[in-house]
Amino acid sequence: MLGESQELSIFDTKIVKDMYEFQWNGYAKHIHYLGASLHFIYFIVYCIYVNDIYLYKKYEIRVELCWIMLMCLLYPMFYDCMQAYKTGLADYFSDPWNYIDQAHIWLGIANIFLQRFSPDILSV
Repeated sequence: MLGESQELSIFDTKIVKDMYEFQWNGYAKHIHYLGASLHFIYFIVYCIYVNDIYLYKKYEIRVELCWIMLMCLLYPMFYDCMQAYKTGLADYFSDPWNYIDQAHIWLGIANIFLQRFSPDILSV
């Protein structure tokens, strides 16, 4: 009901603030911090990968970095699949931001598999 309300002043009431604070502290904060942490780890590992493989030609850690990146992508994949299951596919794909989420996940996985299982074209 609050999401459909046009009365913005209702969000200034103590009971609504307390409810949102309780939901944030009890549930949402941990999920969002975990997701943000995994995205940050993925970004750092990806930067290390690009730096070591393309700039310094250190191919010996390629497999380990690909596995770490894949593990970091499993959480957003699971989270978005659960979101699509709970809301239904039509409702899930009605939000344009979910296309960005899906592109991030599937392009990241495609990149990992192309880099991990490709012949050593990088050593040329």
